[in-house]
Amino acid sequence: MSTMRATTRRRARWATRAGAITVTALLATLAIWTFPVGNVAAAPPALGAASGTAPVPWAYGNLTTENVTWPATHGMYEGYATYGFSVILNQTNTSPTTYSLSEKQTVGAQINLTYCRPSCEAPVVTEQYSYRAWETWNDVTNFTTVVSVTLHDGLSVSAVGITGSNASSAANVTEQLTVGRNGSVRLIDQLFASASTRFSLEFTPALGLFPLNLTLGASWMASAAFTAVGSWESAYLSASAHGPTGSSQSRGNLSGSGIATLDGTDRGGLLLSHQGLTQVALHLGVLPTLGTVGFRAGFDLMDGFAILPHVGNLLQSSSTAGWASRAMSNTTATTSLADLGPRSGGGPESFIASAWSYSTAISSPDPTSSGGASTVQGAPLTPAEAGSTSSCLEGTVACATTGSNPTTPTFGGSGALPIAFLGIGTVAIAVIVGGLLIAQRRRIPPPIYPNAALYPPGGSRTGAVAPDEPPGG
Repeated sequence: MSTMRATTRRRARWATRAGAITVTALLATLAIWTFPVGNVAAAPPALGAASGTAPVPWAYGNLTTENVTWPATHGMYEGYATYGFSVILNQTNTSPTTYSLSEKQTVGAQINLTYCRPSCEAPVVTEQYSYRAWETWNDVTNFTTVVSVTLHDGLSVSAVGITGSNASSAANVTEQLTVGRNGSVRLIDQLFASASTRFSLEFTPALGLFPLNLTLGASWMASAAFTAVGSWESAYLSASAHGPTGSSQSRGNLSGSGIATLDGTDRGGLLLSHQGLTQVALHLGVLPTLGTVGFRAGFDLMDGFAILPHVGNLLQSSSTAGWASRAMSNTTATTSLADLGPRSGGGPESFIASAWSYSTAISSPDPTSSGGASTVQGAPLTPAEAGSTSSCLEGTVACATTGSNPTTPTFGGSGALPIAFLGIGTVAIAVIVGGLLIAQRRRIPPPIYPNAALYPPGGSRTGAVAPDEPPGG
């Protein structure tokens, strides 16, 4: 009888291990087949002849790490939240009245928390939550100064406007929840989501952005018909300790036409570093007249001039995404403020900085009663500093001090790389899931907060000041 019970126990152990191996294989298979790889290319170069002088890049952005304590319904979250963005720009003059801006931008958030119930001073239950989300895009936007906007009093004035743009983007959300019991760790939930786009826009006539001569308190509006051509892809994979809990892959076209309207306001002066800037608030609205599902979802205006399709913008709002019901939290990042430098000669104001607003709310394992909100005001950086910030947000390198260079190239140069990186990362984590199921007793190290030593809680980093006026104009 004892021999029979021992045999039964051995079979049960092997069945558990076999199940774990099956889960791991299934996760890896889903990772390979679910996430799109290699279908998004970098934005094409700007149209038009160059002025004969090589463009000189300039950059801005910022990174802040905060020590957070967020109350929940039955417990408390304590840990760190990092929010930030980086922008690298090049301007090419194509005629006396037209120019183009090429941009590489990354915006992201990293959150590492310990959940305690009822409190972290005397916890009965503790769980570890980690979250990382980023979006990166490359775009070339063509501008003209032969356009107008209409002020609130009905007067039409000369303005800077957009004639068209070409862009590609990639985005990723990764989150994980684990719990420790008696020296062992158990995976509770994981989620991986990705999105990518490639598209071009053409406005007829040009869409006005802001007047050439800004006046404090002035408000204006503009509208233009536009067409879009492109494609998008998105996917998600969710898993628990027992295996995959859901997966999906979608793709479609971004073809259509419609009317774009823009509302703007001059919010007044802003002293940033040693520069006096003008801050404007800009809001884009899209009324589709004909188009695909992805086109009808609309477009978002980023940093005052970059236009991205909402269907591929994971950080704008995930509430309507297919994977939203499986997400443990929701972090949004929005921007409507652009900081403009003084005019150089007869040229328009230059984009010197912007501000992003972040908001985080957690729904599982215990809903936050308030969550967190933070505004990150950008400041001039060197291109090397902006590249380091981008790599930090994407998680390819640890966050570095001002002026250091990343040890791994930024993924922003190719729209295909971030999605490929996501697929590889998912396969690796699938192996970890299997290892947790098989080992059950493997110890988990304390959460790593790479920014904690570099940016004290509540602090922020402001990089070195770039030249007062970027090239162009």
